[in-house]
Amino acid sequence: MAAIEDHRAKPSAKGMQEILQNATFLTGRTLINEGDFEQAIDVFGALLQQTIEAQGGDELSLLTAPIYFQYGNALLYKAEESCELFGDRVQMKEDPSSKGEAVEVGEEEA
Repeated sequence: MAAIEDHRAKPSAKGMQEILQNATFLTGRTLINEGDFEQAIDVFGALLQQTIEAQGGDELSLLTAPIYFQYGNALLYKAEESCELFGDRVQMKEDPSSKGEAVEVGEEEA
């Protein structure tokens, strides 16, 4: 069986550096560092759209990888901040015998 080749052009090191040094990209990173995850999500989403358009609609261009990564970071941090990752609020037991087990709020010990 012949190997399948990806015929998309690989980005140059210069192209990747342009993304990593892009003012919008750096603004998004600053927003993440400051804890403004909602705004960071908006910034990276807009930059992602611009980069995809510049790459001729190629959503899988390697130049989009660092943007997708930071966009995902912002989404994760926002979810962690809300403490409701799976719908129900979770808190840590304070009882030393619990060994740090997480329980749902309102859950009674057996």
